[in-house]
Order: sequence, then C-alpha cells, then structure tokens
Amino acid sequence: MGVKEVLDAAQDVKQAVKDPVETAKKAIKAKMMPYVGIGIGIFVGVIVIVGIIAGIVSAVAAEDEERQTRNMEGYYAGANWEKFLRYVEINEGGSKTADGLYYYVEDDSEHNPTIGHGLCLKSGSSYLHVDEFAAYGVDSKDLADKWLENPSRKYLTVSVEICDKIWSEHLKGLFDSVSTTYSSLGLTEYQYMALADVLYRRGDTSSEYGSFTSLYNSLWNSTEDKYKEDPSSETYSMSSLYKFFNNNRPNDSGVYKRKKRQWVLFKYGWFDYQDGTGEYWEESAGGGYFDGDTYTDSFGRTFKLYKQNDPEWENVAYPGYRGTIGANGCCPTSMSIICSGWGLDEVNPVSLCTSGRSYTGSDAVRALFAEKGFNYQEIYPYNTSRVSLSSKEAQIKEALLAGKKIIVRAYNGNFSGSYYSGGHFFTILGYNSSNNMYFFGDPIMYWGGEMSLSAYTATADYIGVVWK
Repeated sequence: MGVKEVLDAAQDVKQAVKDPVETAKKAIKAKMMPYVGIGIGIFVGVIVIVGIIAGIVSAVAAEDEERQTRNMEGYYAGANWEKFLRYVEINEGGSKTADGLYYYVEDDSEHNPTIGHGLCLKSGSSYLHVDEFAAYGVDSKDLADKWLENPSRKYLTVSVEICDKIWSEHLKGLFDSVSTTYSSLGLTEYQYMALADVLYRRGDTSSEYGSFTSLYNSLWNSTEDKYKEDPSSETYSMSSLYKFFNNNRPNDSGVYKRKKRQWVLFKYGWFDYQDGTGEYWEESAGGGYFDGDTYTDSFGRTFKLYKQNDPEWENVAYPGYRGTIGANGCCPTSMSIICSGWGLDEVNPVSLCTSGRSYTGSDAVRALFAEKGFNYQEIYPYNTSRVSLSSKEAQIKEALLAGKKIIVRAYNGNFSGSYYSGGHFFTILGYNSSNNMYFFGDPIMYWGGEMSLSAYTATADYIGVVWK
C-alpha cells in the first residue's frame, strides 16, 4: 500500500469517528431548541412585566408626590400658616430703610451678618442661603464679606420682597424636615410648627437632655412631671421635656419669653404674638374651628368646652358621686359639652351635678340624653373588658362625618395630651380629614385639641354616639 492509500484510509477512519459525533450534536440541538426558545420567551416576558410594574409604581409615586405637593401648597396658603409666619416674625424683624422697601444687613448679636427675619448670611466660615439669594440675582457672599469689613455701617440692603420670600421658603423647608423626622410620633401641625421654630432658632433639634423622640415618648404622658400648666401660669416645672424647649426659669428675659412661646405653641396650639394678643391654631378641611373656649364643627354647631375644674365650680359638691365637680364631675361635664352644641345652655356642670343624680355609667348617660331629646346608640356598650379607640376608628369616623358626637369612658392612659389614672369621661367632637386627626373635648383643664386615635393610649369600656 502506497503513501496515498495510507492517507486516504486514515481520512476515512477520521470521518467515521466524526460522523456519529456530529449526528449526536445535531440531535441534541434539535431537541433543545424549543426549550431555548421557551426560556428566551419567559425571560423577555419577565422583563416586560417588571417594566410595567416599575412604570405603575413610578406613576403612583409621582401622583402621590403631586397630590402631597398640592395639599402642602394649599396648607402653606392657609390661615394657620399665616399665623405661624406672624408668630415667627414677632421675634425676627430686621430694620428697614426709611421707605420700608429694603432690609439692612446687620448684626445678629453674635457678630454674624443677618438680614430680614433672621436670615444669617454667614456663620463662622460657612456661607448660608447662597443659592436662595442667587436665584434672585443677589450675591449674598459678597454682602456678608462687605458687612464683615465694616459692621458698624448700615448701607448694604436687599429688597423686603426678596428676603421675605426666601424666609418663607426656608420655614417651609424646616417644617417639612421636622414633620418627616418626627412623623412616627403622630404630632399635630402646630406641634410641628413649634419644632420648626426650634430648628429655625437653634439650627438643630438636639438637646443635652436627650433626643426629642425619647423625651416625648417617656414624658409626654408622664404622671410625675407636672409641666402641663395653663399657658397664663408661670408655674412650669423643670421636666426634661419642658427643658428641651426652655431651660430658663421664669424671668423677664427675651430668651425665656421666646422659648416659653415655643412650649405654649407645642402644648396648646396658641400663637403668642407678644403684644397681649394671640390666636389658636384652627382645624381645617372637614374638621372645625377651635378658639380655646369653644369648638365649632363643620356643621356649624358651636360647643362650649366646659372644664370640670373651672375655678367657678370646681369645689361645688357633687352629692350623687360623694365628691366635687372638680374631682369627680367628668361625666356630667362631658354631657354638658355635647348639649351645648344644640343650644341647651341650661345643661351645664353645675345644673347636672346638683340635680341629685349620679352619672357614673351608660344607663345614666342614656337617660339624660333621652330626656333632652337626643338620639343615642352605642359603638361599644358598657363592658368589663376594654378596647382601644383605634380599634373602633371606622365607626367613630363614620359617626362624626354624619354630624354625630362621641362620648367615651376610658381608663388609665393618655387623655387629650394628659395622663389620667382611673376612669374618665370625655367627648370626641370632630374629625379632620386633612390629617386624620380627631378633636377631643376633654373636661379636664388641659384643652384636648387634635390627636390621632392611635396615639391615644387609654382603653375604653364604653363608647356612645349622640345626635339630634
């Protein structure tokens, strides 16, 4: 056999070995192709579905953000925001040119260049509000540096209109910041305003006494810290929560008065204008109007917020309960609050407590309201077991939105911002749809105001509904 024949034979052997392998590859490929196609289809489908879901989530988030922006824009244009601006402005009013059109750059008392309502242009080596002023074509860095060269001269100015716009936007940012930071506490809008003012004055909300969250959670409902005095009183104790706002004892200094105003706003919703006048924060959007002594609901009914320990009658005997109105008259006082909304002024704490009756349970409550021509039903009939108010929120909200009022007996917990040990009657008079808060008409001296039901720690053994 020659060389050619040998090579041809080797090639035949190689091809014989290769053919089965190629055949096998083709068979495997033919079998796998449908599965590969299915896999690719599934992968593409998953990508499409993920894209659709992402698009929906993005659209919902954008819509929610837009809605919140619209709500906040409406809020910032409301009466409460205007009160807050006036409240802050009282302490921070920069000097103006003779025509009243421009603010001077001046000393903030700590040798920092400041303009308008306390807008600091530079603190230490840090320039502040640079971008905000730049948006109006004002070089605030240059203003700060020129003032520092000659602080004694009043010649550097910026228009009142520009400064006030920047100041207002700055306060909005501070309000947004504290309402986000402390959202878990369920605070009211006026409490966020008080904290925004703290942030505005100090630059932060830190405290040597501990974080605000821990102080609030441990002390707001405390029975030992008697810091919940009437706003006209000077008898504030020095609890750590109070000292977060004001670590000065009562005196005539401007610092003490300013810090006290923050505390009074936080506790009572009272904007103290320091000129002998002030205004309460008002409810909005389905809530009502509160002026301190009365509450007018969204149906136009005005309720007198009677207090069982009003000095006029707190020591009047309550024979039916073997005590006094101040000590034991929460139930008749609560019923008087509700009756006042329908013009029954003859029903008041004194008339009920001196009638010889004892108003201690649901039967007495039902009898009194029936006698006065009210309809009456019970969301939670008198029971030895107790429930949280939030567990009955749907029924409570439905009743309030229909113009009905709630009377509750609860035990051992937070009552409208104050802690009460034992049983206590109070009313719920309104629902504010803008912030999901409820207006509590509480007969103890500390005016109830708005609270969320979930923040209400007391549990109830009776919840009644009253209306005409």
